[in-house]
Amino acid sequence: MPFTPFHLIAGVAAKSARPKYFSWTVFVMANVLIDTEGAYYLLTTGIVAHKLFHTWFAATIIAVFCATFGKYLCEFGLRIWNNFILNEKYVPSFKWMRSSSKITKTSAWLSAFIGAYTHILLDSFVALDMKPYFPFSDGNHLLGLISLQNIQYLCIGLFLLGMIIYIFKK
Repeated sequence: MPFTPFHLIAGVAAKSARPKYFSWTVFVMANVLIDTEGAYYLLTTGIVAHKLFHTWFAATIIAVFCATFGKYLCEFGLRIWNNFILNEKYVPSFKWMRSSSKITKTSAWLSAFIGAYTHILLDSFVALDMKPYFPFSDGNHLLGLISLQNIQYLCIGLFLLGMIIYIFKK
């Protein structure tokens, strides 16, 4: 994927459809951790590289890490978001942006794996240097099956669908 926000906005559809079973913050954490490798290579070499973190093997490890620790880190972050950033005394018009700060273990695990695996799946279509099956294979049978532009449209479409679901549920 060219840019992590496309991964992140796609998760809005899952959060809107099943809010009790999906933690958008844990989903985001898994996606961002996977892309820290690309950011590292961009800063050190000037080229984004999809190496170890962009494999199914590493994505599984990252998902387990995010499910285990992300629940607590994200709950803490959501409490800060609700109680300080969106404090009703200072920002009353954004009360609708407040979120439950409770993340169940089930939603943490589902969200971490959905985040990690969809990241690898989406990037597999467009990243020339990806070897998602490493260390078992250097192949990437998904490369080029869907264009970058269509992947971006898919992510934007999922975001819009999520917003429509959210609006109708409210």
